[in-house]
Amino acid sequence: MHDITPWCKTVKGETLLHRACINGQLKRTRYLIETYPEMLHMVDNFKRTPAHHAAVRGNVSVLQYLIEQGTNPWCRTSEEETFLHTACIEGELDMTKYLVGMYPKMLYDMDRNKYTPAHHAAVSGSVDVLRYLIDHCADPWCLTAEGETLLHIACLYGQLEIAEYLVQLDPQMLHEVDNSNSTPAHHAAANGNVAVLRYILNSGANPWCRTSEEETLLHRSCIKGELEMIKYLVETYPKMLHERDKSKNTPAHYAAESGNVAVLTYLIDSGIRHLSKTLCCTEHA
Repeated sequence: MHDITPWCKTVKGETLLHRACINGQLKRTRYLIETYPEMLHMVDNFKRTPAHHAAVRGNVSVLQYLIEQGTNPWCRTSEEETFLHTACIEGELDMTKYLVGMYPKMLYDMDRNKYTPAHHAAVSGSVDVLRYLIDHCADPWCLTAEGETLLHIACLYGQLEIAEYLVQLDPQMLHEVDNSNSTPAHHAAANGNVAVLRYILNSGANPWCRTSEEETLLHRSCIKGELEMIKYLVETYPKMLHERDKSKNTPAHYAAESGNVAVLTYLIDSGIRHLSKTLCCTEHA
């Protein structure tokens, strides 16, 4: 049997103050800090302070109080995330406005993977937050450590509204490649959101683009076994079935490696049908 103390922690290393902040409980936050002021600076297993938790949930009054009591507004998590990073990844517009107004330099801070707050906003899918950041001088062409643009990130997380906003902002993003020569279309194919990929292609992205490993969009979709995406690509670009990467792997090889039997069966059946149709057309030519 464990004794209950005010210093007990969750398996994630969260104190009572962390929990009060993440639930936006200002009265409880005041009580805990007045009674146990040391809690203000305690971090969980991810080096998140109670203030990071307040930023995540978008409770401006709680965060303001924590900063007034001595929280360092520039503290970072183990992933080097600022308060603005954490607010943006949850799409918290009011918190974003407060932090940008108070600490405008946070707009340009990068986490361990060189994600800016704008990248986190793209992950969240909040167009309002991303638009606000860009309107307040965030760089729309900022790149991650992997060389990914905001559009790459939006496509990777299947965020259609963000993709639409960014393409309208600058269509050139459609053609940018990351460090592995992957386009936003490759990321969309990997995510499996057909609506996002269809939008990207209809907006002018090249469906036959290749990565540095010579992977097509179909190769990428087969890695994660995204059946609906695979069906869309095979039906729209049947020749992709037989394309090979740098190591001569077909999409079927990728599907076999992913372990998705339904995908592999679909590819094999589709390949046989496509070859039969091609042979039939050749014989009657």
